[in-house]
Formats: sequence, C-alpha cells, structure tokens
Amino acid sequence: MTRSGSSEAGIAATETVNSTIRVHVNSAITVGVSAATVDINVTPTAAGATASAAHNVTVGTNNASGYKLQLASSTAATTLEKGSDTIPAAAGSFATPAVLTTDTWGYRIDSFAANQYAGITANTAPVTLKNTTTPSIAGGDITAVTWGANVSTATPNGTYTREVTYTAVTN
Repeated sequence: MTRSGSSEAGIAATETVNSTIRVHVNSAITVGVSAATVDINVTPTAAGATASAAHNVTVGTNNASGYKLQLASSTAATTLEKGSDTIPAAAGSFATPAVLTTDTWGYRIDSFAANQYAGITANTAPVTLKNTTTPSIAGGDITAVTWGANVSTATPNGTYTREVTYTAVTN
C-alpha cells in the first residue's frame, strides 16, 4: 500500500491498493453418440449368422487428468428383448472378449482382436472402455463401438432391443 499526502491545503491525499483476481476453471465433460439407435440386420441360419453395425462415442473434456468412458446396460437386464423372447449377452468380457456363440449379442472396440466381442454388463457394473490421462483433443476423442449379434433360425423373427448407457467421468 502506498500513501502520500501533505498537510498543506490544496494538495490531495491518495492511497492505492493492489488486488489479485483469480478465475477458477472447473472441469467440464461432454459425451455424445453418432447414432442414438444402432440397427443390426441379420438373416439367421441354422448354425447362426453374425451381423454387426457401429457408431462413434465422442468425449470432450478440459480436465487435465483426462477421463474414463464407461459402458453398461441401462438396467440390470443384459439380454436383447422382444416381448418374452430374448437373446442373451455374449459370454466374453471386456478383459477376455470372445467370438459370438450362437444366439448371443455383444460389443467390440478397436483394441479387441478381430471378431471378438464382450457381453454387456448390468447398470450396476459398468466397464471402462477408455481411460485417458490428458484432456481430449479439440472436437473430442472418438471411440468406435461395434455391436454384433449371432442369430440362428431357432430365434423367432422380430426386433429385439436393449438400451445401453455410455458415461464419461473426469479423472
């Protein structure tokens, strides 16, 4: 603090003070998908036929420590459903993906070996698809997720569905 002044008439007294302005920038994160619905069209065979379709999941964050991208069923159920008819989730896991067996469905990401899938987990046990240690690139980081189903003629025709949830969490 600086003070100056005089006791003489006509001379003004002054005082100055410095102040620090701080802006606290909080972490922000966004997640989005390139398609809200992924349609897989498969024509079954007696031994089972596999078909797949994909979409991209984009995560953006300014968090210096990066983020986790998680995936799970939106409920405790993991089967594809059409009324009382179901297609079970694949037996493979994120840690140990496997080829789809007959009448199962699952997901794969680029780090899996060719034709290897994991079964979706319940909403209480999400899997981490990606874990980064730096902020995302401008426009966000893209993770391609391919969904596949192997269906035999033992499965009644129709549209089977399951809603899944992608969650992005800052580290």
